[in-house]
Amino acid sequence: MNTCIACRHWILKEKNHKGEYITDELIKQGGWGWCRFDERWRYCSYCKKCSKGKFEPIEDGLRRQREEWIARKDAEKQKRCQELMQMERRK
Repeated sequence: MNTCIACRHWILKEKNHKGEYITDELIKQGGWGWCRFDERWRYCSYCKKCSKGKFEPIEDGLRRQREEWIARKDAEKQKRCQELMQMERRK
């Protein structure tokens, strides 16, 4: 499948001026990154198909790590949503 999660051009971290790899807030939430062949501010979802025709698959181990990371972030989002809904019901 040629989606962003399995492509080597999907970037999740960048070097800052100190040489450290960092992520921004949207990427920390999970499921978002940007394509090396697109503008830096234009985020792509992990399930987006490659529209540039430059898909290059990554190794299976790295793809599995990305998928686990996405699953963890999705679980965290669902937990936060459930907590917010419970708080609303109590009011």
